[in-house]
Amino acid sequence: MQSRTQTTPLLLMAIATGLCAGGNYVNQPLLADFSATFGVSDSMAAATVTVLQGMYALGLILLVPLGDKFNRKTLALTLLGLAAAGHFLATISPTFWILVIGLAIAGLFSTAAQVLVPYAADLAPEGQAGQAMGTVLSGLLAGILLARTVSGILGQIAGIRLPYATLTLALVLVGIALWRSLPSDTKPHSATESIDLRRVYSSMLELALTQPRVRTRSLMSALAFASVAAMMATMTALLAGKPFFLSTGVIGLIGLAGVVGALAARPVGKLGDQNRSGLATALSFGSLVIGWIIAIFGAHHLWAVIVAFLFVDFGLQSMHVTGMAIVTSTVPGARARLNSLYMFIYFLGATAGSLIGAVAWHHWQWPGVVGAGLILVGILGVVYIWDTAIVRRAAATPDPAGGS
Repeated sequence: MQSRTQTTPLLLMAIATGLCAGGNYVNQPLLADFSATFGVSDSMAAATVTVLQGMYALGLILLVPLGDKFNRKTLALTLLGLAAAGHFLATISPTFWILVIGLAIAGLFSTAAQVLVPYAADLAPEGQAGQAMGTVLSGLLAGILLARTVSGILGQIAGIRLPYATLTLALVLVGIALWRSLPSDTKPHSATESIDLRRVYSSMLELALTQPRVRTRSLMSALAFASVAAMMATMTALLAGKPFFLSTGVIGLIGLAGVVGALAARPVGKLGDQNRSGLATALSFGSLVIGWIIAIFGAHHLWAVIVAFLFVDFGLQSMHVTGMAIVTSTVPGARARLNSLYMFIYFLGATAGSLIGAVAWHHWQWPGVVGAGLILVGILGVVYIWDTAIVRRAAATPDPAGGS
C-alpha cells in the first residue's frame, strides 16, 4: 500500500501528464473559431492539428531520451514550463502565425508527459512500477479525452483564448505543486551519465535491433492504436450522417465513453506487477477482436457503435499499459530511451490508422472502416503469436549464470 507521501506526487504527475497530453487536443473543437477569429481558411486552421502532432513526435525523439542522461525532475519541470509558455503565447496571439508558433512550442515540450511516465515507475516501491505507470497513464488518457469537451465548452463561453488561458494557469499551478512535492531524482545513471548526447540517440537504434520484445510489443501497441484511430477518425462522420444525424455535442459525449478505457490503465498495470502481463495481453487482444466484430452492426445501430468503442478503447489502453511496462523494463538504466522509442512507434501507428480509416471511409464508408480495423487486428494477432514465441523461447533457455 502506498503512503500519502508516495500518492500525492503520483496523482500530481497524473494531472500533469493529462494537461500536457490534453493540451495537444484543445484546438480541435476550436478550428472553426480559429478561421473566424484570424480570417484564415478551414484548411489552414486544420493545419494546427498537424503542427501539434508533428512537434510532439519530434519531441518524443529529441527530448524524451534525455531522461536517461539528465535529472528527470529538472527536465520534466523545465519542459512543463516551456509547454505552458507555448500555450500562453497562443492565448495572447494577435495573428494566426503567432498562434501557430505558440502551438508548435507547446506541442514540442508537451513531451514532459513522457518523461514523467517512466519516472513514476522508478519512484514507485518495488513491485508497484506497473501500477504507478498505470495511474499516470490514466491521467494522460483522461486528459486527452476530456480536453476536447472542456475546450469546446470554454470556447463557446468566451472564444478561443479562454481554453488556452485556463490550460496555461493549470500547467503553472501543477508545475509549482510538482516542484514542491516531487522527490529528487536520486536514481543513479551509471550507464548513461557520462555518455554524450549522440550516444544517447544512437543507442536507441541499438535497443530496437538487439531487444526482440521492444520490437514486438511496440508493434503490437502501434497496431492496436492504428485500429482504434481508424474508428475514431471516421466515427464522427458516421454518427453525424444517415441514419443517426447526431449533433456535435452528443457525438462528443459518446467519445467520453473512452474514459472507461482510461480507468482500466491502473488495474492492468497491477496485473503486470503480479507477473500476469500474459493475461493482460490476452484480455486486451480479445477486447479488440470483440469490439470490431460488434462494430460490423454499427452502420445501422447506435448501440453497436457505442459498445464497440468501449471494447476497442479498453483493448487499446490495456495493450498500451502492458506494452509500455514490458518495453521500459527491458534494459535497466535505459527507461527513458525505451519509452521514447516505444511512444514514437505507437504514435506512428495512430497516424497510419487515421489515414487508413479516412481512405476506407472515402471508398467504402463504414463497412470499409470495419474491414480495415479487422485486418489491423488480424496483423496484431500474428505479432502477438510472434511475441509469445519469444517469451517461450526465453523461458526454455537456461540461464548461463545459474548453471544447468
